[in-house]
Amino acid sequence: GVRVSVAPSIQLMTGYILLEQEDWFEDEMDFIRALITPEMNVFDIGANHGVIGLTVANQLQSGHVWAFEPTIAPGAMLARSIADNGFGDRMTWIHAGLSDSDGSAEISISGNSETNSLYGTGTQKETIALYGLDAFIARENIEAQNDLFKLYAEGEEINIIARGHAFFTDQSQRSATASSATRPALARSCPMIPLLPTASCSTCLPASLTRPKPWPVAACLCRRARR
Repeated sequence: GVRVSVAPSIQLMTGYILLEQEDWFEDEMDFIRALITPEMNVFDIGANHGVIGLTVANQLQSGHVWAFEPTIAPGAMLARSIADNGFGDRMTWIHAGLSDSDGSAEISISGNSETNSLYGTGTQKETIALYGLDAFIARENIEAQNDLFKLYAEGEEINIIARGHAFFTDQSQRSATASSATRPALARSCPMIPLLPTASCSTCLPASLTRPKPWPVAACLCRRARR
């Protein structure tokens, strides 16, 4: 299993859910556990306490998770979880958010960090660092194929995508040109953006997750889904 560090209070959502259900409640967790293979590389944008990113890291060997969480409270818990699980070689906490440019901004924060937002109206604020996606990748010299792009950023998604044109173009071309020899698990390693509800891809579903309707994957980059 995976150890997730949280604040010691059942009044806060993440800790309460994990104690009550002994897992995260969203269906995506089953999908991710069935999807991830040891070599995958993942961007977890809006990582919060890292429930998804840590779950991914637990199944990796040569792959890596870059977990973006700009606020201090959940980020510090995430950093502790990475250390406690021994994931330092396969998961990195990026203490910043993504947006349409490099810089800084004030974010509205609350006890339930899941609701932290640049567009919040609360009185509690925190100044955070912001990066553009393409600029971050270039600066960190990340050249690995991205296999899963999880994006949950409380209203900032469009700005993040706007400054990721080179990234998405590159990932699309890599997926479209991958051969069966180099990507034998193409259908299991389909980069996706769970934001723009324009398509659904049944080919990307692991067999163990067959459902009456295709999984609601949008902007799927799987070559077979676009034929």
